[in-house]
Amino acid sequence: MEDKNELDYTCGISDDELTTRFKEAVRIEKEIKKNKKSSHFWV
Repeated sequence: MEDKNELDYTCGISDDELTTRFKEAVRIEKEIKKNKKSSHFWV
């Protein structure tokens, strides 16, 4: 059984799902920054 805190209940998202989404958002942000950095070479 998963424990839910007040925020989980309010948002309707489990803590595990929120953590997974956060990690994916960070990964995407890093990928975008990496691509922006390397794209300056071509400008």
